[in-house]
Amino acid sequence: MKFALKNKERVKAAPKVVGQCPCCGSNLIAKCGSQKAWHWSHKGKRHCDHWWENETEWHRNWKDHFSSEWQEIVHLADDGEKHIADVKTPDGLVIEFQHSAMTMDEKNAREKFYKNMIWIVDGTRLKTDKARFETALFLHHQQPFEKRRTLNPEQIFPKSWLNRSVPVYFDIGDRERLICLSPKISPQWLDEYYDWFVVPNTIFTGEFSSILNKFGNGFFTEYPEDFYIGQLEQRLIDLESRIDWAWVEQLLNSKTVIPTKVNIRIYEARKLRKKLKHARFLKSRRLEICDNPKFEVPF
Repeated sequence: MKFALKNKERVKAAPKVVGQCPCCGSNLIAKCGSQKAWHWSHKGKRHCDHWWENETEWHRNWKDHFSSEWQEIVHLADDGEKHIADVKTPDGLVIEFQHSAMTMDEKNAREKFYKNMIWIVDGTRLKTDKARFETALFLHHQQPFEKRRTLNPEQIFPKSWLNRSVPVYFDIGDRERLICLSPKISPQWLDEYYDWFVVPNTIFTGEFSSILNKFGNGFFTEYPEDFYIGQLEQRLIDLESRIDWAWVEQLLNSKTVIPTKVNIRIYEARKLRKKLKHARFLKSRRLEICDNPKFEVPF
């Protein structure tokens, strides 16, 4: 644990300092050795939050990308149950970082408890997982936020992280990109496809606060389709502004060969229109499914 309470103030572990657990109120021991990052610990091997795990360097590094005021926040449910969220924003978005293996029951329990949450998972923990992610990125040269659909998600993602009710962002050891597996909105019998896309690391490591203020939690908890559609629209506008359509029409009418460069731009514009049409269709379909109560995914 990185923070404890001392005189109702959050403090980091330091030699000879005594703090209280923000979750249960018991005294904590400051562990200030040379092998691990300084941290707080309950006496013995006990911990008041059974979801809490010993932090790895990967875990701590990810938490440090976010404001310290958002780290290790106690989340209290209406029935009195409480757990310490790795990160919780003022708007209530919870981010859980997961390095070690976790049972399906615990994943379900956390998603049901926090509701408004996302996972960031260490995709480099197993060599086989990392290799699958690298292969997927090599085969699919997509733009950031460009949605892909697959019938065989186990060829890309760890099987244990399929069929989640919230987005799962995988840290694949790439300094620039994460891979996001979208939540399974519709039951598998209705839609066998799994949606995934690539996002820049900076949405968490540098631009998180500004994106949160501009777009809200929905940018992270749902597929940021409005953002992607806006990108496609702008790219299409920029491309079409470089094509003199009246001149192209004159060439066609006079049966004159259109220059290669112009032909390439026309071809790219057609591709962008198709992508834009498909993205709008997927958005309308998602909204239709979400508005239909019978398609709710049970916990």
